[in-house]
This record gives sequence, structure tokens and C-alpha cells, in this order.
Amino acid sequence: MTAWLTEALIASSLLMALILLIRGPVARTFGPRAAFALWLAPLARLLLPPLRVEAPAAEIFVETQASAAAAVAPVQAVFPLGSLLLGLWAGGALLFLVYHLLSYRRFVQQAVAEGRPVVAPGVHDAAVIETPAVGGPAASGLLTKRIFVPSGFAENYPVDAQRLAVLHEALHHRRGDLWASTAALLVLALHWFNPLAYAAHRAFRRDLEAACDAQLLATAEPQERELYGRTILRCAARATPQPVCALTDTQELKGRLEMMKRNFSAAQRACGTLIAAGLTVAGLTVANPAAANQEANGKTEIVDKRIVRTIGGDHVRPTTNLRELVDKCESKPIEAEVKGDVGGKKQHTRIVLCAKGSGADAASRLDDAVRKLEADSDLPAAAKAEIIAKLRAQIAELRAGK
Repeated sequence: MTAWLTEALIASSLLMALILLIRGPVARTFGPRAAFALWLAPLARLLLPPLRVEAPAAEIFVETQASAAAAVAPVQAVFPLGSLLLGLWAGGALLFLVYHLLSYRRFVQQAVAEGRPVVAPGVHDAAVIETPAVGGPAASGLLTKRIFVPSGFAENYPVDAQRLAVLHEALHHRRGDLWASTAALLVLALHWFNPLAYAAHRAFRRDLEAACDAQLLATAEPQERELYGRTILRCAARATPQPVCALTDTQELKGRLEMMKRNFSAAQRACGTLIAAGLTVAGLTVANPAAANQEANGKTEIVDKRIVRTIGGDHVRPTTNLRELVDKCESKPIEAEVKGDVGGKKQHTRIVLCAKGSGADAASRLDDAVRKLEADSDLPAAAKAEIIAKLRAQIAELRAGK
């Protein structure tokens, strides 16, 4: 669990860093909707299992026999560092989510309590509420859809500006941007300790707004674009809770206004979508190259771990036959065994490694298997050291062609 989580967090961080570098050029070349689509990659990398290219790996067969002896030495429990870090991470993520969800709940309750419903032309699937809780139009709610507008909205904004501003927020609801914003908050919660994730989240929010601008203005006339730009400047809003989509904040206004002047062809937008899809798939395969390579080429699996215990005359023998598994090996298996006292018990441990292929190819896979055994906490330390030495000697002989 800890290893998988660590790999997923590192891989998604690498994707965030890459997107922060390329989002600007992608937006200028293929449009803001393509830049926004790039953010699917780190979300997918966190939520979906990585795609692996399977490679043949050596199989490990372990047979251990232990018999009762003198008094068993007491075992002292040690709290592993990995569990401590996992608990700290989970606690931080939970506190982060609770804080932001409570902030959002307080905001919505205040906005509704202080507001009054108003009618907005062209909006039929969301309640429009005028409230002093916002400084500019904002969309809110996953299931109960609302659009908040500031007090005096009808008096202070021209009719056409009102229409464009409210249509922008209604489009957030239709596009599912509130769901995307909530997913981004969950990703940020998993990365609560990571400064890069906060920078990525701010960029994501800006790209979300720019993508909504682009879709709204896709068929607009030049005069509507100009009016919409002026409306954004007037609606520069104070910060809102993170699951809320606001018409604009005060950051990167110039960038958004510049992007509105551009027109992107259907071919450009399609190419941008393909780039985003390609990055998402690549992120699932090579976002963490070191871990992916290790998993693909060094994957080992304990096919059969047979433990035969003799305690007070009772025998426990699993039905799997180790010899039958070994007989299925394509090449000659290598094996090692050791006897000794472990925790007051006489123990006999036998390891058999079976690799596909022959010569150097098989030796490489056997090396991977030995490295796996070195990290196997189930093996007694003294026995493990002796067994590893014997196995490495046999691998060296195999490489030498003996």
C-alpha cells in the first residue's frame, strides 16, 4: 500500500510539473480547452492503476520447516516508520478536506441566507441568487445547482453584460466544471504536503475558467467578445471556496483577456485533445520511469510458500507440492538451503528459483529474484544472508556458462 501510494504521488507530481511547463504553449497553439484537458493526466494517474508492460520474471519457491525447541525468545513489536508516515499523510489529507468542505458549507449557507432569488434570462437549470456574499458571479453546487450574483447586479451591469456573465456560470454547470473542481480538490488533499500541487491547482483553476470562456465565445461576434472582456474586468471577484467556480479572480486577467482575442480552428482543438489524451495514457505508463521499469523487469512473485510446522506432534501441510512446481521450470532451477536456530526454533529453509530463458537472460531475471529475496522480511536475517550468497554463486556460474 505504502509503495503504491508513494509511486502514485511521485508520478502525479511529475505530471503536474510537466503540465505547468507546457500549458501555456498548448493554450496558445491549440486553445485553452486543450490546456484544461491536460489536467486529466495527474487525476487519472492517482485514481487508476498504472499500465505495466509485463516481462518474464523468475519465480521464487520457498519451503520452510520449523520445529519446537527451547524457550522462544520474546519478540518486541516495532512500529514501522512507513506506517507512521502513512498515518501522518492520511490525517493531513482528512483535515485538509474537512477544512475546505466546512468553509464551502459556511459560504453557501451565508450566501443563501443573505440572498434573494432573481430571474436571469436563458438560465433554467440553476437557481440564480443575488447575495452580498460574493463580489462577482459564481457557480456553486454539484446536485443543487446555484448561481450567485453580487448585490446590485441588475442595477450596476448592462443587460447584455448580465446575460453573458450568468451564461458563463450556467455553462460551468453544463460542462461539469463543478465536478472537475471537486476532483481537483481531492487531488490537492492527497498532495496536501506538496507545494507543487498548490501551484498546479491554481493553474488548473485558471485553465478551467479560460476553457469556459472559449466555449462561450466560440460563436460570438467581435462586439460580444469586447463586451465580455469588459464584464470580466468589472466582475474581478474576491476569493471563493475552492469547489466554487467564479467568473474570474484578480489573477492572470491579462492572460485571459488576451486568449479571448484568438480563434482556434476545429483541427487545432482536435489536435490539442489528442495531445491531452496522449499525455494521460503516457502518464499511466511512464510517469514514474524508475518504478515502472523496476516493476516491469524486476517483478517477482512468491508462487508457493510452503510452511511445515511441527509443534507438539501437530502437522500442518498445505496441499501444494513444491516439487511439482519446480518440475515445470523451463530451465534448470537453482536452489539453496540453510539450517539454524531462529528465535529458539530449529528451522530449515530451502529456496528454489526458476527463470524462463537461458544464459545471461535467465541470469538477469534470477538477479532480480535475489534482490526481491533480500527485501523479504519473512526470511530470517542469518539464513537469508547465507542463502543469498549461495544463490549469487550459482548465478555467477550460470553467467560463466558452467
